[in-house]
Amino acid sequence: MFQSGYVPKGTYLLTVNADGYEPYKQEIKINEDTCKIMLFNDYYDEEQYPSAHPGLIRMGDVDGDDIIDEEDLEELLDAVHGEESGGNAMDFNRDGELNLLDVQYFASFYDHSSSSLKYISTVERSVTRKKGEVKFDDTASPSDAVEISGKSG
Repeated sequence: MFQSGYVPKGTYLLTVNADGYEPYKQEIKINEDTCKIMLFNDYYDEEQYPSAHPGLIRMGDVDGDDIIDEEDLEELLDAVHGEESGGNAMDFNRDGELNLLDVQYFASFYDHSSSSLKYISTVERSVTRKKGEVKFDDTASPSDAVEISGKSG
């Protein structure tokens, strides 16, 4: 989990990068509230998240050009057939072997006709409470509170 403390009001571009994955980018507007997004690197059960859908960091960028495309598919198929050496970035199911299971994983993320918008997380917002305004019941403890710091005004 990544968390950041006080972030000034404004519009930001969140970018998440990892080897073998298409970069995840999302513009987020920060107001005087709390924002939360959730990202997965594999498909998830949509019924678990009925009010807000998580973003998806798609695996399959075999050649490292930040796009999952036909070139990645061709390179993966060449490696599976032994025509080219493949690396760990192609072992999508992490079983130590390059085989048809990796092609199946790749196929689940390869959708050349899709819009990248369907992979973007919903931004959940809530009212930010200032230090001292949080009241605790029997189930909460002071460590559950969020301390707000930074410039006021």
